[in-house]
This record gives sequence, structure tokens and C-alpha cells, in this order.
Amino acid sequence: MSGRQPDIALLADGDELEWGNVQFEFAGRLLRYISKRVQDHQAREDILQDTFLGALRGIHSFNTAYSFEQYLFGICRNRTIDFLRRRTVRGLGGEEEDSIPALERLAVDEATPSQVFGVQDMGARGRSLLGDVLKAWVAETFEAREWQRLKVIELLLSGEERNLHVAKELDIQDESAVAGIKFRALKRLSVLAAAEDQSGKLRDEIVQTMAGSHVGIDMAVVWEEFKASCPDRYWWARLAKGLCPADLADYLEFHRDRMDCAVCQANFEDLKGATENLGPVVARLQASTIVVLRESS
Repeated sequence: MSGRQPDIALLADGDELEWGNVQFEFAGRLLRYISKRVQDHQAREDILQDTFLGALRGIHSFNTAYSFEQYLFGICRNRTIDFLRRRTVRGLGGEEEDSIPALERLAVDEATPSQVFGVQDMGARGRSLLGDVLKAWVAETFEAREWQRLKVIELLLSGEERNLHVAKELDIQDESAVAGIKFRALKRLSVLAAAEDQSGKLRDEIVQTMAGSHVGIDMAVVWEEFKASCPDRYWWARLAKGLCPADLADYLEFHRDRMDCAVCQANFEDLKGATENLGPVVARLQASTIVVLRESS
């Protein structure tokens, strides 16, 4: 459930207009993400600029298994971590460092989402297939408006919560009902996997997971890596305008707040603050990018 994908071929060719469009479209949400972690105004803009320069340098190796938004947020996350680590080394840490979750303090040199999360239990092909399967299941469930089922599976597979805890949190009768929802979801995932992977290996891994006999497939890591349940920006725009039905709004807020999705938080806050004038910031970004593009042409 991702938004519009920019023209990667044009970006790789150094098209100034397409890079300008990308900066106009993504600067606000990236800046919101940075602002939650970095207090210094100038540092925020520097990190934002470094993010786009990193995207420009890495665009030739862009992995189409991910959305362009994931690509940018992966780079932005790493640049933010780099800044905070430098502050800590210099003895300037404080509230900014304390505001970063423990996972986000891990040092990663490169900017691809797979490297950000360091998945090693599956090959790249297997992770990509599983990511596609998880997103397909979420899309089906979202379209069917099965919000409780989506909450249950998100808590179990992404949040790694236990059945009993999920039952109590979501006011479900007992944990056996949660186990049933999980079993049916995994069964559907195995069907989707069989359609995606002719070798049958991914389906077999999911079936073993259903039987509780396999721990090598890390659903939580792949779910997070591929942002399997992140709703399209369109839905955040509707929520920001108060146009969502109550049940959908409840799920969106659950995903954003209970699952603590930093990307969706940034998207929503960016849309809520859409009247702010980011023109000067975007203009400076575009000017610096044009210089780099023309120097490298």
C-alpha cells in the first residue's frame, strides 16, 4: 500500500526536474521525521540535504523491491543516527539522544532498507518474496475492512506479542480465538506464497511456521523492512481532514501510534501541517542538488 513511485530511470539519468519533484513531494515528511529526533533547526536541514544527496549517489543501485519512500526514509534514518552519534562522541548528547529508540542507535553505513535491519536468516530473494506476500495479505485484509484481523496479525507478526496479550489488548474473548485468526492468516499467506514462489520454499517455511516448528523465518523483521502494513499517504490525508469512517480511523491511529510507525507518523504530521511554507527549504535543496548533478554530468 505505497504511494506514487517516481521515475527511477529519470532520477538515475540525473533529470533535474524529476529530482526537483521528488524533493518537493518528500521534503516535508522527511523533515517531520528528523524533527522528532533532532532539536537544532540548522542540523535538521543539513540532515535533510544529506539524505537527498545520499539518494542521488545511490540511485543507480535502487532496489525496486522497496518503494522510493522506503529508500529515502532508510537513508534519512541513517543520516539522523550519524548526526546523533557524532554529538554523543563529542559529549553533546542529551534529550536528542534519549529520544531515539534503541533499535535506531544501531550504526549502519549504507542506506538500503535490508542493510538497515540486517536481515540474515533469509536470502535477499526470500525476503523480497515474503515482503510481497505480506503486503498482498495486508492489501486484501485492508480492502475487506477486517480491521480487527489486521490489528491481531500486526501485533502478532510485527509486534511479536503473545496470543494472550493480544486477546486482552483487543478485548477478544480468549487466546484461542487469536490463535485461530493467526492460523487462518498464515494459511492464506502460504497460498499467496505458493503463487509467488514456484520453488515452494517460501510456502514450506510459512507452513512450518504455522506448525510452530520453524523459527528461522523472521516475520517481524521482514514486516518492518518492507513496511508491509503502512497505509498509502492518501489515507493519512483523509484522516487529517477528518474524512475517514470511525472504524478505519481507529485502525489508522492504531498502526500509527500503537505500532509506533515513524514513517506514518511523519506522513500524517506533514499532512496536518501542510499549510507551512517549506518553499525556501525545498529551493535550497534543489539548488544544492542541481550543483551536484551538473558537476557529475
